[in-house]
Amino acid sequence: MLKKKKNNEKNTEFIGPVFEEQYRMLLSKNEKLALSYLRRAALLLFPLKPELWENYMALKNQMLKHTRKSRRIKDMLKDMEEL
Repeated sequence: MLKKKKNNEKNTEFIGPVFEEQYRMLLSKNEKLALSYLRRAALLLFPLKPELWENYMALKNQMLKHTRKSRRIKDMLKDMEEL
């Protein structure tokens, strides 16, 4: 009987650029889903690419501009705490 070999290779690729690629692909199709990928990429790549965080905050404010201002401020503070 043939046995399957386990794949013991570990994934050494950094996941931050993967999220950034997904964000760029989804931006034109689904902005709400793209926002979540942008947030993940911005958090992972913050020291290397701080402009991603600025893009995230701008897109988030654009999508949530109809919500109350106090709620947006609380959300922004929560996001900054996670850094």
